[in-house]
Amino acid sequence: MEILTLEEAIDAYKATAEQNRLDAAIFYDARNFETSKECIWAAKEYEQLVKWLEELKKYREAIPKIIEVSWDHTFEFKGETESMTYKICALETVLEILGGAKDDS
Repeated sequence: MEILTLEEAIDAYKATAEQNRLDAAIFYDARNFETSKECIWAAKEYEQLVKWLEELKKYREAIPKIIEVSWDHTFEFKGETESMTYKICALETVLEILGGAKDDS
């Protein structure tokens, strides 16, 4: 058995979901309502899996594109000063890469 790539898994689970939907219609027409409901349930599970895999794919594709910015900022804690370093991501860039909302104004 060969291990699937992420793309192949997405395609395979999409096809399985579609087949379950078709089977549900066939069983419904044959008045086998319980089996039809089971097929619909299975289709929904595969569709959810596809959704999660597509989200994973987006994140994997976005990781190399996200630019991290570092800077030093000083805070005072109970009268003492400690230097802390923070890393941030350019939020608009991340949202754009991941397909989030952009401000078009």
